[in-house]
Amino acid sequence: MAENLPQNIVEAYAAASRAAAYNPELKEEAFEKVAAFCENNAQCLIENSLKRNVLLFWAYSNMAEAMMEDGRFDQAFEVWQKARDLPEENEAKINTGFKMLETLERCRLSIPQKAAKITEVCRYMRKAYSDAGDADGIRKMEHLQAAAEYLLGGPKHKN
Repeated sequence: MAENLPQNIVEAYAAASRAAAYNPELKEEAFEKVAAFCENNAQCLIENSLKRNVLLFWAYSNMAEAMMEDGRFDQAFEVWQKARDLPEENEAKINTGFKMLETLERCRLSIPQKAAKITEVCRYMRKAYSDAGDADGIRKMEHLQAAAEYLLGGPKHKN
């Protein structure tokens, strides 16, 4: 019997959720199908709706978490990068930034590579904190970014 193909991202996400609940070992593969559905469906690919963005964000989040559980931190970071611009809420953006930093902590990268990625994540998080009006969050990201830039040979780090 042929598998019923999803007609929209809601159906694709629902099928992935059922598959992952039935067999947690297939979590990554199930949610990869949601991303693939959207990448291969012209309507989904160009759509910029809250529903599409939320479901695609959660698909990427589930994929990244499955990769982290499997110890594939570099790949998980790449998936978090795909997810980061999808949520509209600043809190979700900030949480995604922290997940990216957590993932980077475990990545096997050289210090300069890691510092460059940390700098990139800090820029992303500073914008999210700025949009949220959180001066303390902005300050913390500025300090982390300055420390990462120092490791890259930038200006001397100031306390």
